[in-house]
Amino acid sequence: MPVETVAGVMTARKAWRPIKGPQEGALCLLRRNAAPPHVGICTKGGVLHLGERVAMWHPMHIVRRDFNNLRFYAQRNNHN
Repeated sequence: MPVETVAGVMTARKAWRPIKGPQEGALCLLRRNAAPPHVGICTKGGVLHLGERVAMWHPMHIVRRDFNNLRFYAQRNNHN
């Protein structure tokens, strides 16, 4: 693996911290059973994420119903 790729991965990991639940602007890692995970953005009480052909926004109660594994991440700043 090239050094710049490793550095990029490490920078991304340092830039985000896990949080317990959704908050505006947070990343959401969505996973349904054994399917590959994908990423959405928490906004306006739901999650904006990409489907196969279109971007979709779903309210959080639908996201929680349709995905059995959700993880949330907030961007770090100088105070956290």
